[in-house]
Amino acid sequence: MLRCPAMSRRRWRIKTIATLRKRMKQLNTKFVLENTMCCAIAEWFETGHVPLYKYQEIFHEAIWSKGAIGWR
Repeated sequence: MLRCPAMSRRRWRIKTIATLRKRMKQLNTKFVLENTMCCAIAEWFETGHVPLYKYQEIFHEAIWSKGAIGWR
């Protein structure tokens, strides 16, 4: 369901990321963290994986650890 190519699922994914971004802004989350999370989630929705090289090194361990516990 999360990666289903149907247009309704695509709209849902876009809305989910927009809602997450809005909430993070309300919580005064630093932009770099907000952007990294939203981009990584969008990348996973589209491709099923998140390549570390696209993100700052300070986030590599967090991204890697999600894969290590089975978040594929």
